[in-house]
Amino acid sequence: GGTTDSKRRSWRIRSACLGPLGAKDEGTRSAAVRCIAGSERRAFPATEALTKALKDDSGLVRAGAAAALAGIGSRAYGAVPALMSQLADKDYRAREAAAVALGRMGAHAEPAINALIEAFHDDRCGVSTGLPCPVRRAAARAFRGIGQVAVPALQEALSSRSPGIAEGAREALRHVSAGEGPLRFVKPGAGAP
Repeated sequence: GGTTDSKRRSWRIRSACLGPLGAKDEGTRSAAVRCIAGSERRAFPATEALTKALKDDSGLVRAGAAAALAGIGSRAYGAVPALMSQLADKDYRAREAAAVALGRMGAHAEPAINALIEAFHDDRCGVSTGLPCPVRRAAARAFRGIGQVAVPALQEALSSRSPGIAEGAREALRHVSAGEGPLRFVKPGAGAP
């Protein structure tokens, strides 16, 4: 029936996409990641391969793997530790994609809160347009997906001596508020109401 056909299509997609992930050519590996990402929710079985691709030699492949994990969303929560590590990647595109993916993990990304706050200080974007660093913007937006659990850490970051971190925390709090309605501010060390 329909379920069997869907499973067959999903297997064909995985087979066609996963094999090239091990290719020597960067373009082939990058195309494989895009292939997996293009299959969206059916890409879930490729989570492990995508997590491994976060360590690829190519920044383009690492960024693509993080983007594909973002497409899978919270079902790929097992990738959170690797995505946290990717926030320190040498390629700003990979760092930006990791921040986006962490935001899509929802509350599963709670362990990444401090790493995302540190990303507000990211000045290695390779962007000379005078626009804000895309890594910082992506980190702030990630908090919309993570939600209220991040509010105490963001409140604390407001008093940072680093202007980038304080500004990022303000923006992140706006995103949390937009995603979940009014914020419930709590005193540090106090439980949420």
